[in-house]
Amino acid sequence: MRIIAGKETKAKLKALGKSFVDCWNEVNKLRLEQYRKHELVDFAKTEKIVYEKHKAVLHGANVQQVTRKNASAWKSFFELSKKKKEGELPKWIKPKPPHKKKDNLFLLIRNDRYKIKGNERNTNFWSYSSIIKRIKEVAQEYGIKVKLVDEENTSKTCSLCGKFTKTEGLKEACSSVLTQGR
Repeated sequence: MRIIAGKETKAKLKALGKSFVDCWNEVNKLRLEQYRKHELVDFAKTEKIVYEKHKAVLHGANVQQVTRKNASAWKSFFELSKKKKEGELPKWIKPKPPHKKKDNLFLLIRNDRYKIKGNERNTNFWSYSSIIKRIKEVAQEYGIKVKLVDEENTSKTCSLCGKFTKTEGLKEACSSVLTQGR
């Protein structure tokens, strides 16, 4: 799949990706402050604060997804810290709280389908068609065009200029992009 991105679309994607990063970093900062003050990390309170601030741009469900992914990272940190205290981890492992995202862009696409097994809810089953459908829905919501392309030779085609190369995979930008100074 290729996202058709003109200047306006690239600007929308960049702004959207930056909003996801800002949302993650803000909720993480609030939780880190609580942790450093030796307070209980209040996942619900921090989610609510960030939700109110970011819901207009990211829409509510996406804010919830970002804050819950962050909560999952914090819970993993707490579990590893507990195992470290109990001597269940090697000495060289030193658990650290989730960090600030330094990437400029971060996009999270939420899947609204759930599979229930007993008391456990599993949200990690995506078929290829479900992924494509969800990407198209999100792109349409933000006014972005998506074009399905055959996957053949995609690793040999420059994503910037479309030039085909016979080398096995593009490790860097192709020579025509480099000579044009893009």
